[in-house]
Amino acid sequence: MSGSIGKINDVECYINQGPYGRYLRHDNKNYLIPEWAKQLLEQDKFDIKTAKNIIDYKNKNSIKV
Repeated sequence: MSGSIGKINDVECYINQGPYGRYLRHDNKNYLIPEWAKQLLEQDKFDIKTAKNIIDYKNKNSIKV
């Protein structure tokens, strides 16, 4: 699975393949796909809701300086 998977907050979200594996690209930011979500990718069960959960979690837990 690669390419657009839908929109989050009216901004397109993509799954891309990089040198270290697949990652999410949204709003000019890259997000590593965690191991539990990679299993969903392999089973073709990864959807925009899963992507939103990953992005929300990563943004909430990022260090603010």
